[in-house]
Amino acid sequence: MGSTCAGNPEPDTEIMAARRSALTTMARLTMLVKNYWKYGRYGFAILAILLIPPLLAFTRITLLMDYLFFPILWNIRVREPVFIMGHPRSGSTFFQKQIYQADRAAMFTTWEMLFPSLTVRMILRPIITGLKAAGVDILQTNDFGHQIKLDGVEEQEALFLHRLDSEMLHILCPWLILDDETANDGFRFGWEDMIPSDNSVRLLREFLKRQIYYIGHPTVIAKLNPSVFRLQTILEEFPDARIVYLVRKPEDSIRSFLSFQHKFVRRLLTPEEQAAYFRHKYKWSLALYRYFEYSKETIPEPQLLTITFTDLIQDTAGVLHNFFRFTDIAPAPDYWKTLSIRLQKHTKGHTNQPISEFGLRSQTIEDDVGFLKTEYDL
Repeated sequence: MGSTCAGNPEPDTEIMAARRSALTTMARLTMLVKNYWKYGRYGFAILAILLIPPLLAFTRITLLMDYLFFPILWNIRVREPVFIMGHPRSGSTFFQKQIYQADRAAMFTTWEMLFPSLTVRMILRPIITGLKAAGVDILQTNDFGHQIKLDGVEEQEALFLHRLDSEMLHILCPWLILDDETANDGFRFGWEDMIPSDNSVRLLREFLKRQIYYIGHPTVIAKLNPSVFRLQTILEEFPDARIVYLVRKPEDSIRSFLSFQHKFVRRLLTPEEQAAYFRHKYKWSLALYRYFEYSKETIPEPQLLTITFTDLIQDTAGVLHNFFRFTDIAPAPDYWKTLSIRLQKHTKGHTNQPISEFGLRSQTIEDDVGFLKTEYDL
C-alpha cells in the first residue's frame, strides 16, 4: 500500500545514505550551534559549545569503561526486544507506565537515560536516591503534558540525544527545521531525511544491553515514537524485534502533539516563525503515519501488535492482557489487583488548543490521512 496511502515515501536512497553517513555527531553539533547563533540565541550557542562536547565524550568513554568493570556485557545478547511506536500523543506514555508497573522487563527511567553507563550509575545511584527522598526529583510538571521524574519511566527516544540524532532536538532548537540550509542537511527528521544513521541504532543496542544487565530482566522494552522513521533500520539490527504500534484518530493525536510542542517553542519563536514551525511539524506528522503504513508490511505478522487509543482507554485491562501474551511477560502477582487503583489516579496532563490555532482544519487532516480511520476502525 506504499505508494497509494503513503505518498511514495521512499527517498533517493543513494543520495540520502551518503548525506547521513557524512553527518557525524560533531557535524550535527555544528549545525545546532550555527542555528542558535544565526537566530540570536548567543547564550545557547556558547553553552552548547562548552557543555555538549565534554558530555558526549564523557558518555562514550564511560561506555567503554563498562566493558572493563562489567565484562559480562561481552556475553549479553538483546533478544526479542519490544519497541513501542506510534504518533506522539497516541496514549503511548500512559501505556508505557502501565507496563512499567508489571516489574518484569528492562525499561529505562529518566536518569538512566541521562547516564547510560553502568560505571557512572554505580556512582550516582546514591545521589539519585537522596534527591528522591528529598522530593526534588521532578524535572517537568504536568503543565507541560506529563510529569517527568528522575526515577520515572520515560520516552526512550531521548537515548538518541547522545548522538544528537533525534526529533526531540526540535523542541530545544526549533530553528533546525525552520532554516532550509540546516534542514536539508538532515534535521527534518522524517519526511525529508528518512534513512537514519546505522550508528545510532547500533548505539541503541549498547544501551539495551546495559539495561538488561542493570534491571536483571531478559526482555527489554523501549518506547520510540519518532523512531517510526527508523523502523527499517531497527528491524535490520533486531530482526526478532516485536513492534507495538499505537494509533489514535489523527485529528486528536496531531492536535495534542502540536499543543504539546507549542508549550516549549512559543517563547522562542516569533508569530511568523511559529506558523512555519507548525506547518513543518504537521508535515512530519503526516509523514510518520504514512511511513508506518508503507513499512508495516515488512514486519512479520507474529511480531506486530496494533493497539488503538480507544481500546487502550476503554479496555485498559484487556489491552494489557493482550500485550503480555504477545511479549510472553508474566506481570508481578499483585499487578492486576492494583491496576484499577492506578487507573483511578491517572489524570490528563494538559489541555489541547483548537486545531485552527495551528492553521489547520479538521477537513484538511481528513483529506490527508483519513484512510487511517478506515484502516484501524478509529
